[in-house]
Amino acid sequence: MASYIEHTVRSLRDSTAETQVELLLGVSGETDTLERRIRELGGTVHDQIGRATLEVSVPENRVDEVCEFEGLKSVELNETDVRPHADGVDTGNS
Repeated sequence: MASYIEHTVRSLRDSTAETQVELLLGVSGETDTLERRIRELGGTVHDQIGRATLEVSVPENRVDEVCEFEGLKSVELNETDVRPHADGVDTGNS
């Protein structure tokens, strides 16, 4: 089980909705097994960010199962309203 589960994710653990939710999974160690398990739950692995984070989507009604996976450090909601500076955001340093 993940040692950190974001409060928003905790509120989804009892959901019965089949709507896809995007998560960031902090992992420790190998990701192959986690990626396979995400797909078995009807989810998609979108990206691996660095060596320790997977960007995934899963049905809301499977979030509880994801939170119980071995090898997870954290489970957080992927906030899609945050963009890195490289996406053309004016930082005022031009």
